[in-house]
Amino acid sequence: MLTTFVSILPIFAIILLGKILRHYFYKSDDFWRISEKITYYVLFPALLVNSLMHASFHAHIGKAIAALVIATLILAAILIILQYFIKLEKPFFTSLFQGSVRYNSYIFIGVASALYGDNGVAIVAIVIAYMIILTNAISVFVLDAYIAQKGVNVLTMAKNMAKNPLIMASIIGVLLNPLQQYVPVTLSTFMDYLGNASLPLSLLCVGAGLDLMHVYARKGPIITISMVKLIVLPVISFILLTAFGVEGLPKMIGVLYAAMPCAGNAYILAQQMGGDSTTMAAIISMTILLSIITIPIVLMLVH
Repeated sequence: MLTTFVSILPIFAIILLGKILRHYFYKSDDFWRISEKITYYVLFPALLVNSLMHASFHAHIGKAIAALVIATLILAAILIILQYFIKLEKPFFTSLFQGSVRYNSYIFIGVASALYGDNGVAIVAIVIAYMIILTNAISVFVLDAYIAQKGVNVLTMAKNMAKNPLIMASIIGVLLNPLQQYVPVTLSTFMDYLGNASLPLSLLCVGAGLDLMHVYARKGPIITISMVKLIVLPVISFILLTAFGVEGLPKMIGVLYAAMPCAGNAYILAQQMGGDSTTMAAIISMTILLSIITIPIVLMLVH
């Protein structure tokens, strides 16, 4: 556990640095919005394309993704069933739902890189290619169903997915995988440089976006749902990964995926679709802080 903690500590140190820089030096929202856009639309897609282009696909990865998809859907179904009986305020529930099923891609890649190197990052890129579609789709579905209450427009959802740079980068990377020997070394190196820049800048942006001001208002449900995301989902995922016969690095990456804190863009989706964005920001920040402790614990138990 101590080795894992020491390995991932620099990741969270960069996040803390982002918070310090935002508070004391770069207070302008414009600076951080531009940084986030550069990361989201340029640097991170380059990392995904390059990683997937050179990735080695094999059966264990396919089984791992199937296990993670089922684990996520099981947790989603449990939450919807509980909401049927408990009947929380609908915007509040949608934020709890997103907080349980969405994951932070930036921290996922950062931690995997620190623990497992390039081989880990390659598997992470494959997992992201599938899970980003699933988690976005079910989040939009729940927000539509509980807030808009007008049914889910499949065509609109498909258009939004097609505009997502991470999804498009994943598709391009998969398509280039069998053609990687024909890709010019200069282009591959260019994308490699961009991808390397994505990790520190993305983690700084994560830190700049930390917001714990609103945790105390509803700390009970927020802490509970944070632990569901950071402990319960990894347990469900571990059981399914084991049942599917997944071993080695794909299994570790699968559990690591499930142990990730909530994604920062869940806040944007909550804002755009009428969810409880204040609670969403609090859940994102709480899961990030708690994951400093829970990720080493989860990985130690798996080992």
